[in-house]
Amino acid sequence: MNRALRYLAALLLAAAVSGGVSLTTDSVALLVGIFVIYAVTTAIALRYPTLVWGGESSLVSGVFGGGATFGGLMLADGVGADFHFAAAMLGLGLAGFGLTTGFWMLDATNSPEVAARGEGRSGGGSVGGSGGGSGSGSGGGG
Repeated sequence: MNRALRYLAALLLAAAVSGGVSLTTDSVALLVGIFVIYAVTTAIALRYPTLVWGGESSLVSGVFGGGATFGGLMLADGVGADFHFAAAMLGLGLAGFGLTTGFWMLDATNSPEVAARGEGRSGGGSVGGSGGGSGSGSGGGG
């Protein structure tokens, strides 16, 4: 996906999520945090579509989704006396941010520049499996 289009889509999604959450809270700090986290997370996720949306379901995906949902709900319930939707959305955004930056870090360790310095994993390919590499790795993240 074109970088400018990826950033535009990320900003639009972040604005939509933040706008929706703004109906339930007046906390500027939470709304700014939600906007920034969702914008960056979406931009990174759109950079690695194969890992985010492709492939087969796995136990790891289920555990991540369940853990992120549970954590978000616990944040929402633990912030105050009432259910705090904004805290839950920020928690879910932070979980997604951790996941997508993990994809990015894995891709960076498999880049040709890192390989030329002799750092990173041995094996083949970039995160999406589209890189070169002649080692025994599959190039996918599993």
